[in-house]
Amino acid sequence: MSRPRKSSGLPLLPEQAAWIDQQQDLAKHHECIRAYGPGPAGATCEFCIYLYRKMFSKTYYKCAMRRDTNGPGTDHRCGWAACGRFEAIATPLPVPVSCDGEDE
Repeated sequence: MSRPRKSSGLPLLPEQAAWIDQQQDLAKHHECIRAYGPGPAGATCEFCIYLYRKMFSKTYYKCAMRRDTNGPGTDHRCGWAACGRFEAIATPLPVPVSCDGEDE
């Protein structure tokens, strides 16, 4: 089934529709998968050597394969699917201890 283009109303070729669908699927993934492609099946960023923590009053996870703007736009999720640059580590990063203000 071809979708009409908004600008001219002409139907898309099957190859064009498939390319658009592929681009929309890639857009659902994080920046690393869009840049480097998908990684090993079932692998997550939690076990990748490029994942690191920035600890302030909260802990923010970042990926060394992405630029770091010190803002929420470059925060990285440990549970995201791994990208093509995935390199495994032996153990995941430990979950930081949360400070609930009990030691103040």
